Amino acid sequence: VKNSHAAAIRRCLDNKNIEIISLGVRNLCKEEYDYYKKNKKRITIFWSHKMSRWNMSKLKKLVKNKKIYLTFDLDGFDSSLMPATGTPEPGGLFWKDSLKILKTIFKNSDVIGADISELAPKPNLHVPSLRQDEYTLPRKVIIKSSILFRITKKILNIRKRQHDTHLKKENIIKNLQFQHMILSY
Repeated sequence: VKNSHAAAIRRCLDNKNIEIISLGVRNLCKEEYDYYKKNKKRITIFWSHKMSRWNMSKLKKLVKNKKIYLTFDLDGFDSSLMPATGTPEPGGLFWKDSLKILKTIFKNSDVIGADISELAPKPNLHVPSLRQDEYTLPRKVIIKSSILFRITKKILNIRKRQHDTHLKKENIIKNLQFQHMILSY
């Protein structure tokens, strides 16, 4: 179906200036795989089964200084961590994998927007909920992403001030070290 919820990323590719980077993909149907093969110049996939060999330098190069819209599909997580999705499947990302990806993207690009998709809460299963009184996995993704977004903007502002007012190098290094300490938290 051309305009179903499952075709959102494909519809993005209707715009010729859009490129897609997908991380943690575990499977594609035949039609998706055929489309991917025909459009490899605009679609980069970091396959889940090759996660131990992912080259974060390649991701960094792909996003470097680009405007990025980030969509975090919760079914990218391993189903043991996030069972409440539309398509839970083993072999997915874990929390540290996700943070490494998010940090790489936020540190090297201009994230202009983001969303989180595929949360399908299950009754009596509180871990994957968005309740404000619980610090659950989806809320952690939202909170960590917004923190990374604010820190990235702050670093960019520091760099801009350095360029505009020629601040002393020592002060910039101290500020960036403080930012790095927060990113590593």
